[in-house]
Amino acid sequence: MKLYFNKFSRGSRVRWMLEELGLPYECIVLDMRTGEHRDPAKNPHPLLKVPALVQDDGTVLMESHAIVVHLADAYGRVPDGAAFIPPSGQRGRFYQWCFYTQVTLEPEVYAVFRDSRLPAAEQNPALVAAARAKFATLLPPIRAELTSKPYLLGDAFSACDLLMSGLLIWAKGQGMLDDEPLLVAYAERCGARPARQRAMA
Repeated sequence: MKLYFNKFSRGSRVRWMLEELGLPYECIVLDMRTGEHRDPAKNPHPLLKVPALVQDDGTVLMESHAIVVHLADAYGRVPDGAAFIPPSGQRGRFYQWCFYTQVTLEPEVYAVFRDSRLPAAEQNPALVAAARAKFATLLPPIRAELTSKPYLLGDAFSACDLLMSGLLIWAKGQGMLDDEPLLVAYAERCGARPARQRAMA
């Protein structure tokens, strides 16, 4: 497999999943500062974004959450027996948290992040305040889930934890978890996994 990647993008979660699974892959880093990812000769993504994963059969996959879930489904058991996805037919809560991360939480984090990247004259403090406030209202279900167990589905780390903790690490960097010690501890626990450290090296 080939991963077209930049670690300052959503591609980091795909590389993290590949490292968790111990799969062989070639990592092709595209320099987004120079616009290298916009060159169709260098990037197979149909929209010239990252990440893109080219599978061994030549199929090109896009959308980082979809790639992570696909990898968990296709290769979700590693030699030590760790499962990164529940069995088929028992994935309701797994899918719930995957979608909650992407559809419900991520837009608010992205709004704050995007505003911080704009020139000062173009920043919108009201928009940022609204995104921060809404994000705070979305955290109680996650907090409740993690009050009595270390991971979203129980005692074992799974691909939905990878997606959720990756998003929370991003949110923490935007100052959006300052009053959430339980979620910070969860994000840091997941983020300290050796596979993530390798992925972000």
